[in-house]
Parts: sequence; C-alpha cells; structure tokens
Amino acid sequence: MAVMLMCGTLFAEARVEDRTGRPEKMNKEERMKQLKEELNLTKDQETKLMKVWEERDAQAKDMKEKAQANKEEMKSDMSKMKDENLSKMKDILTPEQYTKYLENEAKKAKNSGKAGMKKMGEKMIK
Repeated sequence: MAVMLMCGTLFAEARVEDRTGRPEKMNKEERMKQLKEELNLTKDQETKLMKVWEERDAQAKDMKEKAQANKEEMKSDMSKMKDENLSKMKDILTPEQYTKYLENEAKKAKNSGKAGMKKMGEKMIK
C-alpha cells in the first residue's frame, strides 16, 4: 500500500511558478532532479522511474488518440443517424411540411447557437 501511495505521489504532475506567479508544469528532467534531491534517489531508481514515466506518457498518448478516434466515430454515427431521421421525415411529411419543419429547426438552431443544425437544415432544404 505504501508503495502505491509513493508511486501515486511520484506520478503526480509537479508544478512550479513561472515569472508571473502562475503554476507551470515541470518537465520530467526537472521533476527527476526535484525527486532526486527530496528522496535521495539512486541512479538505478532514477533510470527505473524515467522508464515508468515514459511508459505512462506512451499509454496516455495512446489513450488520447483512441478517445479522439472514438469521438470522431461517434460524431460520424450521429450525423448518419440525423440524415436517416430526416430522410424518414421527408418521406412522411408533405414537401411543404418538410420545408417548414427544416426552416423552424434552422430558426431554433440559430436562436440557440447550434450552427450545425442550421447548416443541416439549409442542406436538406436544397
């Protein structure tokens, strides 16, 4: 348990203040220097900690990339779903009703700041 707490402490992002007094993130080398002084680390410990940090950074990068890919996939799926829904509505409503529906949705989107819906409405009116 103590080892886990120590690792958690070591992994915490260290911050120092910049010239304006705002916190600034320390790089790994600066953090290692600080820990070396605070904990009297051996060279072996420094090497092992750097390896752990590099692995952590690689995992974090991978996780960010996967999250972004999932975000893009979800965005694409939602767009397809909206298009399919509009297509079904177009089949159900008369041309006049459908046009009015799109115009009303575009107005709602404009008033709420949802530019995407406005663009979609304009796209479907054409």
